[in-house]
Amino acid sequence: MWHPVDKAALPSQEEIQYAKEAIGALELALKDAYEHLEQTKARISRLTADIQERKAWVAPIRRIPVEILSEIFNLARDASEVEDLIPVTISHVCRLWREVILDMPRAWSFIATSSTRDEDRVVQYISTFLKRSDPYLLHTYVPEIGQGEKEEKRVEQGRLENKIILLLRPHLHRIQCLSVTSRQLATLSQERMPNLRRVTLADAAPGLEPFFINNALFPRIQYLDLRWCDWVRCPSPDLFPCLQHLSLPFGRGYTWLEIIRSCSSTLKSLKISGYFPGYWPPIGPISFPRLQNLSISDWRAKGSRVESPSPFVTPALISYEEYTGDRLLPRVLHKDVQSVIHLRSSSIIKLSSYLNLRTLHWSMPDQFPVIISFARQLTAQLRDRNTCPALRVVALHAFPSETNQPDYESAKHKVPGMIKKARSNVEVLFTTKVKHLPGSMREIEVSIILCPVIG
Repeated sequence: MWHPVDKAALPSQEEIQYAKEAIGALELALKDAYEHLEQTKARISRLTADIQERKAWVAPIRRIPVEILSEIFNLARDASEVEDLIPVTISHVCRLWREVILDMPRAWSFIATSSTRDEDRVVQYISTFLKRSDPYLLHTYVPEIGQGEKEEKRVEQGRLENKIILLLRPHLHRIQCLSVTSRQLATLSQERMPNLRRVTLADAAPGLEPFFINNALFPRIQYLDLRWCDWVRCPSPDLFPCLQHLSLPFGRGYTWLEIIRSCSSTLKSLKISGYFPGYWPPIGPISFPRLQNLSISDWRAKGSRVESPSPFVTPALISYEEYTGDRLLPRVLHKDVQSVIHLRSSSIIKLSSYLNLRTLHWSMPDQFPVIISFARQLTAQLRDRNTCPALRVVALHAFPSETNQPDYESAKHKVPGMIKKARSNVEVLFTTKVKHLPGSMREIEVSIILCPVIG
């Protein structure tokens, strides 16, 4: 290192010459150091690549048979909500994985690309998936146009939708599950889809013509999720397919009730949600001989009452879900519950009618007084040994964002003891994950999606 006698003093001519010679030598040394640095970086890169190559060579996954690797890829495909283009990602890993995934048409049978992606890329991906999935049946999601988007963006997305529909038309015979908006589905209203089993409408249509409920065009449809679409009229009974799973809103008037009656003999699961009118019309009982899961959600304001329970007769009901706008007001939305084994509710339930109940799921609020009020009322009912004698589990569900709240921790410490004082053999669980009840619409949807069928 350079250590002059006095850095503040001006250098002499001799010192200046000496310094210039030193600077030249240092610059040469620096240049030599940079050259060695680049060589070192290149050597580090070569060593790192060699290490990775050798690690990959001895990796246990290389010993996995192709058959098991294929099953792993199928599981990744079934978790498509994590990554809609997972087969493409897998194909980029290595040559072997690419060969395996390209030889798996089932893995390419999910077509669900976001409308936020580049238009040309979406079209390219869908074309690739359609080609590589043949001859398997398809599970198709058509991107929805955002209602709040700017006009330019809506035009662009509308153009994308039209391109997707054109791509799908030659493959309509292979579509098994279809998620679209009512407007998109209207463009396919006269097209026959012989293998279509599940239809989900992803928007709210104020007055929807039931053109797609036609057993001539859709002879195999079993699952229909109308979300918030309100039908203007009920389909003709002669054309109505044998639906097994139906989800629809209460809607205006009683068209929704006519629809339910039209397929009551074949339904296995039924979900009704929205703003309940407050009373059931005098239509007489509706029998559901095969119904195993029923879900009724009433979103009306706090304090509203139901004048009479539903006219549904459900002798085979196993799972019942009931959601109301008032947690503390005991409701009776459905009365024929003697056969119910699994119950989920967001409010206080009168348990005396649930003779065969084994599991009770309750959606917890975020207020500690409401939680304690529920626990006290539940405890009071369970003191009667004739009430739910088969009850074994009480599961309390909270949203993950609520688990760090003091009220949640207080409930976890106090509620189990309260319930066990009334029924010591009942297990009390706290969970943040909602489990699908047996026979529910969501459980059935998953089973249909996972079914590997060749067209």
